[in-house]
Amino acid sequence: MKEITSDNILYAIHEDGLFMEGGSVWFGDPERGLQIQRMCYHEGKTFQLHRHVKRPRKIEHTEECFVVLQGNLSAKIYNDDKVLIADLILREGDMLVCYRGWHEFKVLEDYTVCFEIKNGPYSGEDKEWSK
Repeated sequence: MKEITSDNILYAIHEDGLFMEGGSVWFGDPERGLQIQRMCYHEGKTFQLHRHVKRPRKIEHTEECFVVLQGNLSAKIYNDDKVLIADLILREGDMLVCYRGWHEFKVLEDYTVCFEIKNGPYSGEDKEWSK
């Protein structure tokens, strides 16, 4: 996992999807609103029946996770002052979590397929576009 920081502030994390170790691995800051866990288990592994209880949370801003399923995606991460701090190529299986700052993406290959996961509810009104 690569942490993307500027002035000791965590802006994003990038995980190479090719690396797989057994069991559960948690990524990122455990105090953030978006929690990411990668799991790699053998056939037959079970997770006991459970549910998550209601627990009010305060969300300051939207955090996003991108998972590339197929193809390649260019990702540029900028700090709060719009200074470029990371220029990445996301490949099949890669994950990028954006906690703050500015970011932009460019599809590099036809039929690139990604998941974008955000904490919600998301109304679209919390996005600021750069000029």
